[in-house]
Amino acid sequence: MEHTKIQHVSLRWGERVSDATRDHVFEAQAIFMDDTTVKLLQKGKGKNKDRTAWFWVYARDGRAWSGAAPPAVWYQFSTSRGAEHPPEHLEAYEGFAQADAYAWYNDAHRTGRVRLSGNTWPMGFEYIGSQPKDDFTMPASGLLPCVL
Repeated sequence: MEHTKIQHVSLRWGERVSDATRDHVFEAQAIFMDDTTVKLLQKGKGKNKDRTAWFWVYARDGRAWSGAAPPAVWYQFSTSRGAEHPPEHLEAYEGFAQADAYAWYNDAHRTGRVRLSGNTWPMGFEYIGSQPKDDFTMPASGLLPCVL
């Protein structure tokens, strides 16, 4: 199999895993959502440069309420923290969402499908298993990890 075909198959597989994870997370009556920064490496002359990028995190975990569904986290990546991202990500979700005070979550709330139910800061980072000060650097190319 030639290199570009392997890349295409890998990308398609990754998209299917991501879509299935999103669907499972969004089946929950309540989700937790947050965003966190990561360093995005960019090729530069002589030395690699980095810039700030974002992971948008959407999680479900109903175990505290005796939920039978397994917990899951769906990640989305962007190179900006623009207002368009949360409404775009939450297009298929209907239910309650806990989030920090990021104003653009309000746009998703205004649709009537997403009901904001409180501020999870500072619990959010602990809940999703990351730390706000982690020095996580992600390469500019390659597949993003998916957590099931």
